[in-house]
This record gives sequence, structure tokens and C-alpha cells, in this order.
Amino acid sequence: MIFSCSDQDISSPEKEPISSVEELVEHSKEFIPQIYSSDNGIHMAVGYGIANSIMVEGEGGNIIIDAADSIYEAEKIYSEFKKINSNPIKAVIYTHNHGDHTFGAAFYASISDKKPKIIAHETTAHYVERILGILNPIISVRSSRMFGTFLPEEQLINVGIGPFLGVSQSIPGYIQPDITFS
Repeated sequence: MIFSCSDQDISSPEKEPISSVEELVEHSKEFIPQIYSSDNGIHMAVGYGIANSIMVEGEGGNIIIDAADSIYEAEKIYSEFKKINSNPIKAVIYTHNHGDHTFGAAFYASISDKKPKIIAHETTAHYVERILGILNPIISVRSSRMFGTFLPEEQLINVGIGPFLGVSQSIPGYIQPDITFS
């Protein structure tokens, strides 16, 4: 039994609750693919997958920060980035080891004769290898369930942090870092 000192009736909510489906549909508006640009040459791709990807314009070349979660997504993002600045990609920086930040890197290596430098924390390769290796069967099942990978298309509204998980659209395009830092 629960007792309260308040004489206020708290048994009914103040406003009509909306359904989870309606909330997800509304939340999907945040994932409309678009590029946000700042005046200082920084451009962020949002809505192409579950992670954002950033292009920083540099002298003689551009830098990609987080390569997206698939080669397929990276290609779509780059097609928009190159409309802004078509200089070559000189480097790809992984902010961390998750596939949604690293699995699109092979696309950037494929578009030029000179592969961009891949820059990451010194532990990145270790953790990506674990995910692609011994942990893969577990991670794949968990991720597929968590992100609704096997739901029929008409039932997948979004995956909470993005429109969909793109890893299943292409082979992992992870590339080992050339330059690491601690």
C-alpha cells in the first residue's frame, strides 16, 4: 500500500500520452539527410546512417571525421560533400572504434590513387578486430535485434539514433590506421 500526504489527485496524467509509434515518426524528422555547413569550412552530414560524418576543408585536401557505417553510406555522403568542395580526401579520422564511425573508410580509399591517411586512437584496431573477430557472432545478433535489421521495411520507422543501420548494406569497409595517438 502506498500513502501520500498530498491531497492532489495524481492518478490521471495532465495531457494525453502519444503512442510510441507517433513519437518515433516525429523523431524521424531529425534524420532527414542533409548537410549542415559552418562558415569556417566544416560540414556535417546528418541522416545518412546512425552516425554523423564531418568534412573539414583543408589546404590542398579535405579531412573526413567518421567515415559512416558502410561503404554505401560513405558514397552517398561524399556525393554531397564534393558538391561543396571537391578537393581530394587527405585523411580520415576515426573518433572511436564503433563500426558506424569506421566501416565506410574503404570508400574514401577507393576514390583516389593516393589512399588517405587513416588516423585513430592506438586502441582502435584492437577493438575493431575483436568486434569483427571473436565477438562478431554475438555483436551481430545483438545489433540486428537492437536496430531492427530484420524487421520488414514498413515496420522500421527509425533506430533511435538514426534512420537505419547501414552495415548490412555492404561489407565492412574498415581500414587499419596509419597514424595512431594515445
